[in-house]
Amino acid sequence: MYKINKKKFSKRKSSIYLLIILLPFLFIFITYSLNQGINVYGNTLVKSFEEEDLNKLWEDKKYSQIVSICEEVLNENFLELNYLYFHGISNFYLGISQISLEMKIPLINQSIISLRKAFILSDGKLKGDIAYVLGKAYYYKGRSYSDLTIKYLDIATKEGYLGKDIYEFKGLAYYELGQYTKSINEFNSLPEERHSPEIVYIISEAYGLIGDYDKQEDLLNGILEGASQKNVKLSSRMDLSEIYFRSRRYSEAIKQVEEILKVRADDFDAQIILGKSLFLSGNEAEANKIFRKLIKQQPGNDEVIRWLKK
Repeated sequence: MYKINKKKFSKRKSSIYLLIILLPFLFIFITYSLNQGINVYGNTLVKSFEEEDLNKLWEDKKYSQIVSICEEVLNENFLELNYLYFHGISNFYLGISQISLEMKIPLINQSIISLRKAFILSDGKLKGDIAYVLGKAYYYKGRSYSDLTIKYLDIATKEGYLGKDIYEFKGLAYYELGQYTKSINEFNSLPEERHSPEIVYIISEAYGLIGDYDKQEDLLNGILEGASQKNVKLSSRMDLSEIYFRSRRYSEAIKQVEEILKVRADDFDAQIILGKSLFLSGNEAEANKIFRKLIKQQPGNDEVIRWLKK
């Protein structure tokens, strides 16, 4: 059994967090399920609104117009539950549609403010609907709010809301909290057809972080066999090369990094694995050529310097 190289993993941690940050955008199309939950309640709720066209605006995804209507009402009565609710969810949808954080976060913050007020005032099924959106909104605010993501998604589940992406968001939140076993359990609660390559990759990382390298290897090989997404496959190959190197399967490590270098010829980490694997396989001359090339790219790289001195 071999141990994970924490220093090496830290170099790649930022790319894992990037994947975690980007992954929820793949779930946006799933938010149709939220609309379904809203419409079930909305069939009776919206009828009480003075603005008969509000429901039509929601169906047409006119979120900015809904926000304007709700703000007019809330300026007069800031505890009007119905308007707080639609103000919150409309700001949420506007927020997740933004590309830049500078535009996204203020809308998400406004969504949370309105939804927290609505949450306090609500009960029954609507409370579950609100908790569901609140949990997701906190996720989009960043990893520091992962505990609140879990809190509100748990409430949503207890109140009977069964959003199909609850397990994804809880799995991601537990991962960011460093609770990898719980993260795995949440992801494994998903139906098999919802195990996207991105999800499987994060599960594999979680298994590696709890020391189950055999399971990590199996999942990564599964990605290579079935996935079409280039970036996920390249990340999987990099992880596999590190697993193979640590377990002294140098020829397998070389095979993986050579595939990476066909696509990313200047990938620094892949070249280091290649150089070290060649060196330990007995091909010191070829390994040193690689290390001399790398030291020109990063003259102060301690790892490359150590291998050149061997």
